[in-house]
Amino acid sequence: MSEEDNKRLVTRWYNELFNQRKLNVADEIIARGAVMNGEPDFPNPQMGPAGYKALVNHWTGRFPQAKITITNQTVVGNKVTTRWTAKAHPEDVDEMKGEDTWTIQDGRIIGNECKREHSPF
Repeated sequence: MSEEDNKRLVTRWYNELFNQRKLNVADEIIARGAVMNGEPDFPNPQMGPAGYKALVNHWTGRFPQAKITITNQTVVGNKVTTRWTAKAHPEDVDEMKGEDTWTIQDGRIIGNECKREHSPF
């Protein structure tokens, strides 16, 4: 896949899987053995599409109106680094900020490392 394809794949995670709550997208874009690391609310690495669905369900269960906005993306080969902000409610002034580095292989996400910079919730 090209670097632009890798960027589009990761963007689908934020826009479709998280923001639109289309959990079936996880089965399309995340490899079975994918590992999610660094998510403070999940001390043990989450695995595969089910782990990423659990993350979305966790956050959207607590904050049903939560949305993530991509603020910057850089791609180098099969690594996509995405800076983002998240709001629990559309009218919130305060927001969570973070950065995820995603690894892509054979057209699927095989892992990511999450780093939160600021978390008001």
